[in-house]
Parts: sequence; C-alpha cells; structure tokens
Amino acid sequence: MSKLSLREIVKKFEEQIIQLYKKGLSHSEIAREIVSKNSIDLGDSQIDSLRKAISVYLQTPKENDSVYLETEIQKKFEIEDKITDDQLELEESEEKELAKNAYKKYKHNAAYYFDEAKDLYIIYIKNKPYKFTGTIIRDMKSRYSNLDGSPETINEICRNFEIPRNIFIALKSIMGWTHDSEPYTDEEMFSRGEDEMVQDALQKRKFSFFQKYTRQEEKLIKDAANNWWAFKGLTLNPLAEKLEHVFAKYKVPKLQLPNGDKHALVMSPFDLHYGKYAWSGEVREEYNRQMARDLLLQKTKELIPDIIKYNIEKIIVPVGSDFFHVDTLGGTTTKGTPQDCDGTFIQIMVEGQQLMVEFLDMLRQVAEVEIILTAGNHDFKLSHVLLQYLGAYYRDCEDVNVIRCHKFRQYFSYGNTLMGFTHGDGMKLQDLPYMMANEAAELWAKTKHRAFFTGHLYHEMVKDYKGVKVFQMPSLSGSDRWHHNHGYEGSTRALHAYVVHPQNGIKATLMANV
Repeated sequence: MSKLSLREIVKKFEEQIIQLYKKGLSHSEIAREIVSKNSIDLGDSQIDSLRKAISVYLQTPKENDSVYLETEIQKKFEIEDKITDDQLELEESEEKELAKNAYKKYKHNAAYYFDEAKDLYIIYIKNKPYKFTGTIIRDMKSRYSNLDGSPETINEICRNFEIPRNIFIALKSIMGWTHDSEPYTDEEMFSRGEDEMVQDALQKRKFSFFQKYTRQEEKLIKDAANNWWAFKGLTLNPLAEKLEHVFAKYKVPKLQLPNGDKHALVMSPFDLHYGKYAWSGEVREEYNRQMARDLLLQKTKELIPDIIKYNIEKIIVPVGSDFFHVDTLGGTTTKGTPQDCDGTFIQIMVEGQQLMVEFLDMLRQVAEVEIILTAGNHDFKLSHVLLQYLGAYYRDCEDVNVIRCHKFRQYFSYGNTLMGFTHGDGMKLQDLPYMMANEAAELWAKTKHRAFFTGHLYHEMVKDYKGVKVFQMPSLSGSDRWHHNHGYEGSTRALHAYVVHPQNGIKATLMANV
C-alpha cells in the first residue's frame, strides 16, 4: 500500500476504527489491528503516532453524537442546559457562546476540547473552563519537550507565559505532557505530514544550537570584559595612582656620539628570569635576584663604550620575554609550572620594574628609546603589566616612546630594514618569515633587509630562513634545577646588542659575555 498520512489512514478506515472501538478495544489495540489487517507498513514509533491520531479522532465530537453528549455532560457535571456567565467566567459574548458549545460537545472521556476552526483550546481544570490559543499551547509543549536537549522548567514556562504554576501543572497533566514527549500536540501530529514535522524538528534543533552558541559567545565576551575591568580597577588604576608622584620627569645626561651615518640599536635582556633561584649545591652556578640585577647593569655598562662608537639615533628595546621568572602569586609560570623563586611574587614584580627603569635610563644616555612588547611563556601577564608600567612611568619623557601594542609578534622598521620580535615559543623559527610577510605586508614591501629577534632557548644562533635572518639571543640567566637535571647547560651567557644601518641592515653584533 502506498504511504498515507496519519489523517488519511484514519479517514480511510474510520468505519473499522468505530467498529473496533465499540467492541471495547483500546486505542493501541485498534491501531495495531488496523495496521495488521490492511498491511500498512508502519514502525513501532509510527504505530504509536497512529494510536494518538485515533485517540484524537474518537475524542472529536460527531454531528450525530450531540444528544448523547449533552446528556452525558449533564450527568457528569450536574448542570442545566443553559450555562450562566458566572460559571464560565468568560467576559466576551463570543467567548461565552464558544464555551457553551464546547461544554455541550464536551465528551465525558476527554479532558479538553479543541476548536480547529478557531484554533482554540478549552481545558477544564476543576470543572472550570480555561481558554488557550493553539499558538500558546503548541509553543508551551515545544518548550517543555526535551527535543533540543534543554527543555524549559515549569517555573520558566510559568514565567515566560505568565501563567500560575498550579494551572500549568494541571494543564500538562491533563494534556499528558512530560519532558520526554515529542514537541507537537496530538492535534498537530494528526493534521500535519511526517516529513513536514521532521523538517520542523530539525529547524528547532538548529535554532536551539544557535541560541546556545550565542549565549556562550555572550558569556565569553562578558567574562573577558569583567576580567579586563577587574584588572584595570584592581591593578592598573591603583598602580598609576601610586606612581603619580614618581613619574620620570628628570633628564638623563647624554653621551657624546661620533659623526657619520646614523644607526639604530636593538638591545634587550631576553630571558633574564629575575626572581629565579638556583643553589650552587644543586646546580653548577648559583643564581638569584641580586646576581640578575648585577649582571644586567654591569654588562650594559660594558657594552656602552662599544655602542657609542656608532652614531646611534634610536635604541629599540623589546621588554618582557621572560624578564620575570614567574607570573602568579603561587610562584608558577603563566601556565602554572612551579618554579624555584628568590623572593615573593610582589617583590619580584616591583623590584623587576625598578630594575628595568635603571636599565632603560642607562640606554637613554645614548639615544632615544623605543619600547615594544615581547611577552614570554614564564611572564606573559607580567610582561603586559611591565609595558603599562613603563608607559605610565615615562609618559612625560620625550626621549622614551612606549608602543602600546599587545600582539604576540611585533614589527618595527628602520630605514631599509624590517625587524620582527617575539619570545620564541609557540611556533617554529622557520615559519617566522611567512608570518612576517603576512602580518607586516606593507612594511615588507617597503624594505630590503629583514630580521627576526627571539630568545627562549638561552643560546645564541643566527640562521637565514628564506631571506629573513633569525637572531636567537643568548641569556644572562644561570641554570636552575630543571635545566641542570636535564643537561641544558653550557651555553655562553651574554648580553647582545645589534647595530642596524638605515640602508645596509644589521652590520654588527656587540657582545658582553659572562
């Protein structure tokens, strides 16, 4: 037999259905009998849908049932043929008439009446009629169903539809709703085709997915905003207030530079790890805060006589890049790896900021300073804090420019040279040229020489990748227990500076070895 809709099956075999019903068969037994006798191809779930369709059909009043139904209604509710306005509690005359007709047609074995022509439900709760439009009933059942994995609760339904809780509980009980019910009323399933309902169900799931996605996206944005405002309110603003009277308004003495071509200088204490602790009884070399401070200032002084042999007009200083050893109050890296520390987190942060100021003031004696960010894997958050600190500290200094850019990779051009800066973790060094060409396309097109400066691995390396020279800078830091235990020792510790000619690119590397 060709596939029929539920409505068509019921209509075609209505005489058989009525006969089986008069014999006393249940609705489920009638559905299975109809399917079996007429060789209708239906699965178990479809047979259950047919049962519901038969139930709707048998509960729908027929024209020749009117006298019988009126008599039964009078017996059931013990009322007179004429229904008063007070009993129905409906205000409009049209609604009163509709309620009277529904009351007369109300079948004693049905808990509600549905007027298909007006798309209106009359539901009797404690012998009182309540009117609901078909749209409201269908929407409530769809929301209460667990089809999309997130059904609304009773309280949510009552709040959204402004319906008393006790009324909805009675309504869903009369209608036979549970969270596991399908999202369609019996009347819908009887009147609509299966394919149409399948497509509608898919659309409901898609809509639910996009709602959940949108809510999650909004939550992420809200959390990020709250985190920023908390950071700004609890950290940046109080820090700025405390620094209000200690901003650098002084001028440092300037050193005499030779005549000749102007140059730029790249110099930074990559991987200083201020706050690291290493005991000589466990490792080859001792290391602590005082040693880190002394090494940085001493090696900078050693380099200055070599630096001032050139006519330096600008010094580019990447800050961060594991300048601090830890990034949390618990003495761990940004990702939570525990570290051996010399000092508390606050002590390391405050002293480290002051040490960076001393280092920069020494360089200011040579030329103006450009400060850019290179956040490390040990101090990702403190690197950003350090940039903000320096921006506030040097805000009134004409010879210090803090570039407030917080991107993971930074780019700076000088004359005919494009320079990139990053800590060195997160991606392969041979991929840096592609990132530079893509992220700094305009500067790439205007320059001839290209270089990338990284750290992270503590030892010096210079390698040409596709025409981009990658300078892996050494570190002044000593080895801690982890590096000692894994054999990562022996590299020359040093502070490097790179001289850049405006036309010819990087022309010299200046070294102060430990």
